[in-house]
Amino acid sequence: MSIHKNADLRRLAARARRDFSVARMADTKWRKLFGALREAVPGIRMRVKFLNVAEPRDFGTPWTVWLHPPRPWIDTAVLGPVELRAIEWLDVPAVVHCPGGSGRSDRETVQDLDTVEACPAALGRFPVERSERGLRVTGYAR
Repeated sequence: MSIHKNADLRRLAARARRDFSVARMADTKWRKLFGALREAVPGIRMRVKFLNVAEPRDFGTPWTVWLHPPRPWIDTAVLGPVELRAIEWLDVPAVVHCPGGSGRSDRETVQDLDTVEACPAALGRFPVERSERGLRVTGYAR
């Protein structure tokens, strides 16, 4: 999944231009969003759909995202380094299923979508949509 070459970044950009008509997020906007979420709601759970991966992936929480790699990338504890421009969309589900483990029963956790929604609103214009299932930040649109 991780890509560390400029040629690969150009390939991702070409794929995005071919498959989508509008890019709604840029590397800088993603970095700002992850930084704000890390500060405001450190325990929030997210799912991300990448351009080059068929199924969405659990992305962990904002505190597992490190912003120190070179600009086009972020580093994640779960997925390793990922390219910001490869993010098609990011979901914050309203309810997260948490497996029990060690004899405990499974549980569901309700996430604070109001606080999550306030983060991008405080930063400026972000493509955020809210539904009964949660929030979606759209990186690319058809």
